[in-house]
Parts: sequence; structure tokens; C-alpha cells
Amino acid sequence: MWPRRTSAGEELQREGIGAERQFLEAQAELRRAQAEQSAAERALEVYGRGGSGSEVTIKSPIAGRVISRHATVGEVVAPSDVLFEIVDISRVWVVGRVYQQNAGAIHEGASTVLTLQALSGRTFTAPLDYVAPSLDERTRTLPVRVVLDNPDGVLRPGLFGTLSISPAGATGGNVPSRLLERPATARRGTVVFVPAEEEGEFRAVSVTVASRGGDLVRSRSGLAAGDRYVAEGAFVLKSELSRGELGEGHAH
Repeated sequence: MWPRRTSAGEELQREGIGAERQFLEAQAELRRAQAEQSAAERALEVYGRGGSGSEVTIKSPIAGRVISRHATVGEVVAPSDVLFEIVDISRVWVVGRVYQQNAGAIHEGASTVLTLQALSGRTFTAPLDYVAPSLDERTRTLPVRVVLDNPDGVLRPGLFGTLSISPAGATGGNVPSRLLERPATARRGTVVFVPAEEEGEFRAVSVTVASRGGDLVRSRSGLAAGDRYVAEGAFVLKSELSRGELGEGHAH
């Protein structure tokens, strides 16, 4: 009987030691998990966790608009993951390309007009901010850039338009190409109708075109920047001029 009791006692002792070791290991694992949790909570506080529970407030380093979202509900993310893309569109870059045959006449500071058909032909003016030092080898065009203020946010990334640039030596104004008329009986070539000195009267002004871009033309002479012109009814005035009813280029 004694050997059996001794063996049984030794087996119980070994089982007790094993259970104690497992208990100690479990305690150590719990402490490690608690430490990791505390560190994670402190990190969340640093990055601006709002409230309690599972919701976390992420603050953008800049003001702007979210243009792309990569995060989904329930997704596990890492610090290196991009969750949202935010851009500040209060000022935007307009990047254009000039054909190589026109590159020699382009310079920084030149007047530009951006026309956007997506915005019903709305135009925006600004000086040329940057001209690349060399042509793009792939497209054989000259990259240029214009910076525009965008307080109402209508200029959005991805829009396409026509950028008209005044070449060197062109100091005239811009006018829609549809307003250029060629009266059959006039010896003055291409004309634009402008208000005359007397109210309600108009006169035809000969215009020399310096450049064309989209729906706009830049005059080299005849029309200066800031001059007023007739935007509606030019065809009627052209008809009167062709019939000789304007009388020395004037119409009522």
C-alpha cells in the first residue's frame, strides 16, 4: 500500500505544479495584453479619439474636401494605410499644354483666359504663373500653369477646358469668336460692334486677330483689354452695315 500512496502523491504534486505554472503564464499574458491596451488607448487619445466605445474621430491636418475614400466599416487598418484623400480647392492649378509651334511666343505673366464648357462657357482670367523650360518629349508640347482663386468651389479637379494665352506682343482684349463679323460691303475686314459715344448707338471697329483659343480670340489691334462690345444682336448690326444703313459705321 505505501508505494501506491507515494506514487499517487507524487502524481498529484506534479499536477499541482503544472497547474500553477499555467496560472502564472496566464497572468503574465494578461498583464502584457493590458499593457498593450493601455498603450493603444493613450495613442488614441493623442490622435484625438472622441467619446468612448468603438468610435474614433480622425482629424484632417488641412481644410478641404474629401475627394476619395478608401476606408470601409469594419476594416482593420494600419498607420500606413490611406483612409481618405483631402484637397484644398480654395486655389487651384490649371495645367495646360502649348503646341511647339507657338511655344516661342509664350512667357510667364502673359494674360490668359480659361473657358469651361462644363460651366456653360464660363471664363476665368489670370496671368500665366509658370512656363516649363523644355517641351514634353512624349507630346512635344510645352507645359504651362495658371493659378486661380476658387472661393465658390466651382473649379474642381479633373475638369477640362480651353486656355487662351496672349502671345508676346499682343496687348488687345479677348472677345468671343462668334461676335467677329465680316460685312459684305465693309472695307474694314473683320469687325466687332461696340457702343458709340451717344447712348443707343453702335459702331463697327476693325479688329486684327492675334491669336485664337477655343471660343475666344485675342485682338492685336482695334479692341483693348477692358473695352465694351456688343454681345447680343451683332448679326442684326452686320445686316444694317451691309445694307449701308449704319451711315459711317453707326447704328441705332
